[in-house]
Amino acid sequence: KPTPNKNKARCFYCENPCHYIADCYKKKSDDQKNRENRNYYQDQNSQSSHYRERDNRSYRNDRSRSR
Repeated sequence: KPTPNKNKARCFYCENPCHYIADCYKKKSDDQKNRENRNYYQDQNSQSSHYRERDNRSYRNDRSRSR
């Protein structure tokens, strides 16, 4: 198999010449930002679900006492 000529290469992500998507710094940077954002939102969601669970538990306990 012939090796691809990087002089004619074009990145499919940023469309800059001379590199492939595997070597694209913009893609790596964007992927890192997306990963950080996803982790932030997952942390926020897990925290809020923890509070919802606690609130639901206290609500159930209050209802059982009132009977």
